[in-house]
Parts: sequence; structure tokens; C-alpha cells
Amino acid sequence: MGNGVPAHSKPQGERVPIRRHARPLLLGRGRATILKITDIRVSTDGPRVRVSAEVEGCPLWFESSDISLRPAPEAFGCALVPAAVEQRADLAFDAPVDPRWIAHVGALQHIWRQWWRIRQADIRPRTEERSPLVRAKGVGLCFSGGVDSFYSLLRSGFAFDHLVSVHGYDVKLSDTRRSAAAEQSLREVAAAVGAKPVTVRTNLREHPTFAGADWERSHGGALAALGHLLGDDIGILVISSSDPYHHDAPWGSHWKTDPLWSSSRIEIVHSGAGLWRNEKLQLIAGEDLVRRHLRVCWENRRPAGNCGHCEKCVRTMFVLAQAHQLEHFPVFDGAAPVRERIHQLPRIAPALFPDYEELLRQCTDPFLAEALRALLARSRTVRSPSVCRALAHRLPEVIPMRWRYGRRYLPAW
Repeated sequence: MGNGVPAHSKPQGERVPIRRHARPLLLGRGRATILKITDIRVSTDGPRVRVSAEVEGCPLWFESSDISLRPAPEAFGCALVPAAVEQRADLAFDAPVDPRWIAHVGALQHIWRQWWRIRQADIRPRTEERSPLVRAKGVGLCFSGGVDSFYSLLRSGFAFDHLVSVHGYDVKLSDTRRSAAAEQSLREVAAAVGAKPVTVRTNLREHPTFAGADWERSHGGALAALGHLLGDDIGILVISSSDPYHHDAPWGSHWKTDPLWSSSRIEIVHSGAGLWRNEKLQLIAGEDLVRRHLRVCWENRRPAGNCGHCEKCVRTMFVLAQAHQLEHFPVFDGAAPVRERIHQLPRIAPALFPDYEELLRQCTDPFLAEALRALLARSRTVRSPSVCRALAHRLPEVIPMRWRYGRRYLPAW
């Protein structure tokens, strides 16, 4: 990768319906407001290192007791560009900012504009950083313990020096019990593969400037921020894919946009987009490390680990049952049959229809296939108030797309 905007190595593939129903961001008019990032500093308290900045008069911080953090303006920029876009604001720094990062973010926002019709946020640094930057040799992986990150860990071909987890993104800062369980699992996995475990805590999602941002759009920048914070120890940060290349749907972490969070010091790599998530799981289901530490539950119905009843747990258990591997996964409660768990799901979000249709195509058990068809049928017929509100938010976006691309671009609501 040179000093220009990184070229994409994969073709864009066939256009598919926009599956995410985050609210559209209409182009703003008039003068933009300024979102100021000031007083970026680093402080220590024993083993804990904290990097903080004043953002609109309120401190935004990242901290870790496992590694030194770098007070990089680009880290705060990655985290806050999505919030600036949603607030129709420009981002102003009182510190030098890497010109390569500024160029990349401009290209990234051009893609967002095509997806979501945003008003692009200008980046206003105090000055551009012109001193030569030395890239560290280490490689880090954003590691949640889920299918995508485990696949990257075991099959991406990278030798990872650091496994990086975050307390404050999916798990709230106040939830110390669940975060302690996740950290213990992280340390055991890192020890098994010879990597350094790194847990970063942050108040980003609780910060008033960011709290209203759409996480579906903003999580890619939030993950990329970790690479810039760890820039003294790693030169590459790997973010695992959510969808395959050929399912080219807008999303906060995407193969087109993740590399565009890179700077002269840190390269952000999007990994694993050659496969669907269920295909990844089938390939790593025989790994003992995965069987003992896989964590997919995000609804947090149990104090720690997987609940076994939420949509994501049930979907994962279905894939494992199909591969005749479920009995080898003690991280799931196998008391109730998977078919019964599918019937207990009231419905799934339209965003998940392609995933379940793919599972149905690969299903070999007629009883499980019947349960999947019934789940898809009731999900398509129910019109809940939340779905109606989501449709109302998207009308300004959907109607022009229908004019341009035809009926197949209407959401299946």
C-alpha cells in the first residue's frame, strides 16, 4: 500500500438490496457546525495508561493496563467521524493530523455518500503532520471471541502479536461481571496462540457526542481507532468481516471502507470476506480453542457467556447441529433441541433474511428446514411498530432507489 488511497482488490460484484435499515442521512444545507477535539493527552495511574481528549467540553477516553497507548488524533477522528456526519458537523483538531489519513477519510465518506446520501464532514487539523512516521512491525487482531474473529485468528494467515478486545462497545462499562468473563477468555486464547492479550476500556458509546450515533454505521471507525491507539506496537490491525464480498451491502465495517481508516503509521486490514459466517464456522468447528471459548451472544441475557436462546445463539447452534458438532460445544446449553429453539424465536429482522436464506439452501435436515421456513414466513408477515418506523425513516432513501433500480430494491418488509 502506497501513500495514496488503497485500491480495492475485489470487484464490487452484483448490486443487492440494502439490507440495513438505519435511518438515512439527508444532505444538509447551510454552514456546518464544528465538532472540536482538543487537549489530546496521555496519563498514567500505576499500570493503567489513559489517552483522553476534550470533545465538546466532555472528556472522551481510552485506557488499558496491558499496553501503552498512543495519543493519536487519528484515533479520535476514526471514532468521531460518523458522529460528525450524523450531526452535519465538521471535525476540528487542535493537533497535527496525518495527511494520508485525511485523504483516506475523504474517500471513505465518498462511499458513505453513495450508500446513505450523507453530508461529508470536513477534517480541519491544526496542521498536517509532515514528520516521517515509522510503522511498527506488530500485527493486532480485533478479537471478540466470535466466529469471524476466531476464523481470522486461525485461518487468515497472519501471525498475530496482539489480540485486542474492548470493554465499552458491546458490553457496557458498568457490566464488570460479563467483561471479566470475556477478559479471562481472551487471556486463555492469547496464551494458547502465543499472542499478547490487550483489553481497552472506553467511554465512547456513553459520550454525549457519540451516544446518538448509529452503531451499525459507526462501529467500523470505532474498531479502527484501536489500531491508531496501539500504533507504537503494531503496524497492522485486522478487522474481521461480517459479510462476504458478493453480498455487497452497506455496513459500518466493510471491505470497501475498513482499509480507508489507515494512516501512514497504521494499516487497517479487512479479513475473511471470502466466506459467509456459517461457512467460517464449519471450517473451525473442530478446533478445541473454538469449542471452549466461542462467544456469539450480544443480547447479554446471561451474566456471562452465551444465553443459547437469542437469535444469534440459535443461528450458531443451528450451523453446529448441521455440522454434527453442537455436542462438542460446552459454551452452549444443549438441553432443548435446535428445532424447538427456532420455533421459539418470534421473528428475525429483515437485515438477517439473506443469512437465513443461505442457511435454508444448505440445510439437509427436513425438520430444521421446515422450522427455518416458518421463521422466515412469520418474519415477513409481521409488521411491528418498530419496523413501520424504520420504513418511514427510509422512505426518502427507498423511493429514489426504486426509480433507479426497480422493484427488487424495495426492502422485504
